Amino acid sequence: MTEDGALSLEVDIIVYEGSPFHEWRTEVMRFTLVPKEQVRFCIECCGFLYPTMRHKKHLEEILKFSSKVVLYAECCWSKEKRTCKKRKKTFLNTGFGQFFYLYRWYYGMDKEVNEADWFHFLDTIRNL
Repeated sequence: MTEDGALSLEVDIIVYEGSPFHEWRTEVMRFTLVPKEQVRFCIECCGFLYPTMRHKKHLEEILKFSSKVVLYAECCWSKEKRTCKKRKKTFLNTGFGQFFYLYRWYYGMDKEVNEADWFHFLDTIRNL
C-alpha cells in the first residue's frame, strides 16, 4: 500500500517489519495490508514452473510496491536438469530477486528433491 492508498496486486507472502495497516482473517486465509515502507520482500508461489508473460506482468506490478520479489515453485516439471536451470535463468532475467523449486519431476520418474534450493531458501529467510 502506498501513501495515497493504492494497493498492489495480490501477493502470496509479504515479509514485513512492524504492524500491518489492516488485517482480517477467514477460516482459510489471512489478508494483510502493509505500508510499502515496511515491506522487506515478497514471495510469489506457484505449483509448476513455466515462464509466461503473466509472470512478467505480475512481477512488474509487484515491483512498484516491493524492491525484491522471490519466486518459489513446488515443482520444475522436466525430464532434464538443464531445462530447470534454463527456466531459473529466465525468471532471474525477468527480474525476480531469487528463484527456488523443491523438486524436479516428469512422467515415469521419481521426484528428484532439490535440497540445495531448499537450504538456500531457508538461509534467505534466516538472514532477514
